[in-house]
Amino acid sequence: MQYTKKENELHLVLKRLNEWGQTSSDSVEEANAILNLNQESFNQISQLDSELSVEERKDFLNSNKTTLTHLIVKQKELIIFIKNESDHLTEQLAQMNQKSNVVNHYMNKEKSLFIDKDM
Repeated sequence: MQYTKKENELHLVLKRLNEWGQTSSDSVEEANAILNLNQESFNQISQLDSELSVEERKDFLNSNKTTLTHLIVKQKELIIFIKNESDHLTEQLAQMNQKSNVVNHYMNKEKSLFIDKDM
């Protein structure tokens, strides 16, 4: 029974990962939510592992190698997506800060860099 629960939980994790990658509008928030849900599933799988014998765990691993391999690949893709988006947002934030610094520096100058024609 624990074996079946563990298998179902594993397939649920893979289903979430497969569904996430199907649209171009998938966001970092959605990806992060999936990671959190999957972490809950991994915790449950770990709990179920503690209730299985060593032989049952070996049998599970051997019978689900393909599923586990797909899961690892999809999970890495999700993490890479989050990292790339994070890098992109960090770059945009740095650009905004640089623009803000230029404006602030200009505004803080006591003397104008422009010549007033009326003078």
